[in-house]
Amino acid sequence: MENNTICYDCGRTVNSQFVYCPWCGSMLKSRESTLQDEDDNILFQETAFIGENVSDIKFCKLEYSLNKLENDLSRFISGRGE
Repeated sequence: MENNTICYDCGRTVNSQFVYCPWCGSMLKSRESTLQDEDDNILFQETAFIGENVSDIKFCKLEYSLNKLENDLSRFISGRGE
């Protein structure tokens, strides 16, 4: 009986001695390395999401500061500012 593995890209059964899947051409990986890749991808997505939140906060602060400066400048130009 031959040892078979599954190509995790196309889902087909492949002889475990193959380096590449004959169906889709993907490099065959062990299940452990595939799980590690999935964990790394999830970690990357969470880190990117946190980075987006930080960027959103910075943009909100910048927008608030610009609006305040614009209001101050408008008051100054109209002569109501002291």
